[in-house]
Amino acid sequence: MQQTRKRAADLSVKSTRKFMSLCPRCEHKIDVFSFSLSAFPFYFKCANCQLRLKLISSKLFCAIFLLYSAVVFTLIMYIPIFSKYGLGVILAILGWFFVYYKSSPYILSKDNVALHGSD
Repeated sequence: MQQTRKRAADLSVKSTRKFMSLCPRCEHKIDVFSFSLSAFPFYFKCANCQLRLKLISSKLFCAIFLLYSAVVFTLIMYIPIFSKYGLGVILAILGWFFVYYKSSPYILSKDNVALHGSD
């Protein structure tokens, strides 16, 4: 019985680790906001050890950003309550935080993060 619980716990840990990337130097989980607060959006540092990292492919980030921009622009333009009361800006900012937080594990997957300077 305990072996089954231990195996289930091991599987749950493995399933969460396959999405988020770990820093190659310190094995610390890469912080979502170290990526978002960097000067260049595809080059960032580990929040723990300051190792320079980069995204290998930015296609997913760009696709999510363009789709989100199109949806929010459409909502703001064609639903009067958002433009009349100024709720469009609040919707855009809070919505982007939510979408970014939910999509960042896929953007920062271990297959998409590499050391800066290594090809």
